[in-house]
Amino acid sequence: MISHPYGFAALKKQRLTEATRPFNARGKLLKRCEQCQLALYICACDLRVELNSQLDFVLLLHRNEILKPTNTGRIIADILPENTFCFCWSRTEPAAELLNLLADPNRQCVILYPEQSTESRVVHTDFSFESNQKTTVIVLDGTWKQARRMMTLSPWLANIPVLSLELDLNGQYGLRKPLIDGQLATAEAAACVLAQHDEMQVAQAVSDTFAVFTQHYLASRQTQQPKITEAHHRLSALKKLKGV
Repeated sequence: MISHPYGFAALKKQRLTEATRPFNARGKLLKRCEQCQLALYICACDLRVELNSQLDFVLLLHRNEILKPTNTGRIIADILPENTFCFCWSRTEPAAELLNLLADPNRQCVILYPEQSTESRVVHTDFSFESNQKTTVIVLDGTWKQARRMMTLSPWLANIPVLSLELDLNGQYGLRKPLIDGQLATAEAAACVLAQHDEMQVAQAVSDTFAVFTQHYLASRQTQQPKITEAHHRLSALKKLKGV
């Protein structure tokens, strides 16, 4: 597959050209795979699979998130390269291409938001709204605090309805600590959206890729080899099924 020019790799390259100093994350001396950001000795790119979705995703990243090796929004772009548009969030100067996409009359845009309270916003809890347009899910990618600020401080998002899923589960993201129970990593939230849209194969692939990434990352922190899990087996079988 060939992705459009608003993929994650292009955004990261742009962010690197704008950086005025090196990005010093935890584990900065570790030699990482450029694609999956895992330690080279446990790179998981051989399990990467590319799929298509009926949904499009707009991955709106906080500028501090783009270069973080722990970012999981990238997983969405990796699996759905033709369905994911990546942009750096700006309160006052959003990219013209982003605004054009949000204003596209052929799209029904909704903001995936992790909280039920959205003041005066139109809120959907499922995909029951009727539309012949392309459903486009805007994902706010940053820390949970940053996502809340991105939501409330972006006047150009003010008229877009909200998709606020009612989920009875806790996230499995062991690389960052949630502020409250029930907060999910970006990739986990996307998997839930895909499952609710009845795209179970894609949802499972995102969920499994997230699980493998988290397990490998935690193993690298202790210089260990990750255990082979059912998620590994499912991704391997899916790649064979797709003839990759």
